[in-house]
Amino acid sequence: MAQISEKKIPDQTVASIKKVQSLKHVGSFISASAISLIVYAKELGISPNGRGFTIHKPAAAEGEAEVEVCLPVSKSGQDRGDIHFREVKGGTAASSVAKGSYEKVPDAHAAMKKGCESKNQKVTEVREVYLKGPQETKDSSQWETELLYFIS
Repeated sequence: MAQISEKKIPDQTVASIKKVQSLKHVGSFISASAISLIVYAKELGISPNGRGFTIHKPAAAEGEAEVEVCLPVSKSGQDRGDIHFREVKGGTAASSVAKGSYEKVPDAHAAMKKGCESKNQKVTEVREVYLKGPQETKDSSQWETELLYFIS
């Protein structure tokens, strides 16, 4: 795990899909949602404006999480079905980049959580920003996922 740093994240306009999902199926939900968001934005003539990311929140049931898949976009558009346009608030976040396959991300989260706890920082939101993944390279050792722990 890379070093943890602090950074300011700006507000962003996004197209998003949010759902409570079984932890077992989160990966396929993220992939399918990302494709839907890209296709719909393209239909509307709206350009992506940054790397896709997810916002994770614990769900009420064991083994589930609320996951919101977000595509930063250049402007808002018309909501359709599960796809909604909204402003995602920025703020100060602890940041670190996990390198390698997505199976390594849970260990990176554990290190981030421990780092925030050691500084008595209250985490208000967790995001994963997909910097490099299977769309760019089949070699999973080259994948990069930025973890953002918004702190107060």
